[in-house]
Amino acid sequence: MFIIYSLLIRLYTFLVFLSAFFNKKADSWIKGRKNQLQNISPKLKDWKNQKIGWIHAASYGEFEMSRPLIRTLQSHFPDLKFVISFYSPSGYENIHFEDERFLKIYLEKDIANLHEKYIEVIDPDFVVFIKYEFWFNFLRILKARKIPFYFTSLHMNRDHYLFNPFFKAFLNLIKSSHQIFCHNKASYEILKEKGFNNISILGDTRIKQVQLNKQNATIIQWSKPGQQTIIFGSCTLFESVMICNYINSNPGYNFIIAPHDIDEHSISAFKDKIKRGTSLYSESIHTFKHEVLIIDTLGDLKHLYGNADVAYVGAGFEKGPHNVLEPLVYGIPVITGPNIRKFPMAQLLKSKELLFVIEKKNQLDQWIQHLLEVDSENFSDLCTVFFEENQANLDIFTQEIKQVIGE
Repeated sequence: MFIIYSLLIRLYTFLVFLSAFFNKKADSWIKGRKNQLQNISPKLKDWKNQKIGWIHAASYGEFEMSRPLIRTLQSHFPDLKFVISFYSPSGYENIHFEDERFLKIYLEKDIANLHEKYIEVIDPDFVVFIKYEFWFNFLRILKARKIPFYFTSLHMNRDHYLFNPFFKAFLNLIKSSHQIFCHNKASYEILKEKGFNNISILGDTRIKQVQLNKQNATIIQWSKPGQQTIIFGSCTLFESVMICNYINSNPGYNFIIAPHDIDEHSISAFKDKIKRGTSLYSESIHTFKHEVLIIDTLGDLKHLYGNADVAYVGAGFEKGPHNVLEPLVYGIPVITGPNIRKFPMAQLLKSKELLFVIEKKNQLDQWIQHLLEVDSENFSDLCTVFFEENQANLDIFTQEIKQVIGE
């Protein structure tokens, strides 16, 4: 099984190499890893004999989930050093550290001898994987070297592929983790049924993070400030026609669109379909002369949701919605598409009537109009109660790490 898996990883790496000739992301993926080990070695030599925690976040969104964990570790262990690894350029290229206690790297392809080299140089005291990051060759090496590793915010449905007997060897690697911090009680019960004993309920770390993000809210100065505002956040090209048709058919509102990808092609895909004047966020930041604002920067959307009366969060018609908590923390109704089965937070919010799920694209118009008329004060109060009652239990994470690093 591991031989087949490793061959597939090498094939995937080769395909990425080929696509790098015409795909900017793939090119960044390749170039970012070139000579990386040599470049980071001097700093790691300075960290020799110091405690090091390795946090792996696939991309920007997963790193946002890791921020509360990192902060609580810093507060308890101020001398702890951090290696933060990313898989995607969206995380690596847009997260920056000025603190000398941090080192940013790309996680290497899941090839055993590459991981061996990095682990030898970094020599971490523990490794934390955020969400669904299963790097099986990496895990094999960590297990062999008796380096504790953890999973946080983990949720696996009962039909997850790892529960198939064919993948038993992979599942056993996950079971050998020091501790799995589950997303919620439902996740905990599923893993318990599947024979996991090293599990506890941490909660969703994004709740604390979005509350902190709210403290840095940015207020937009519109050319027509009396109009209601609708935000389309983290939207994919698949949704561009639906969103732009709605904007073109509904004058009298201010609109903010944040494409999930902010490359020139993605920005143009939205801009070219809109039959009204548009502004780019990077052009001014606060004051705009048009009623349609396109966010062409990364990391700013979470501070802008407070301008909205209703938000639509993208990708719900594809793999599943992006962070629905980011707009909800501002106390506004949130809409997304139907694919929430693998997203326990979205399911919970829907059950509490705080998230509104549309099954078909042609329902967007009627749901926006309906939610623009809800009692906004009452809805905001319900959101406040939800956030107060669903805080992550960071203490259990801190105590676990304390046992490992002996402080």
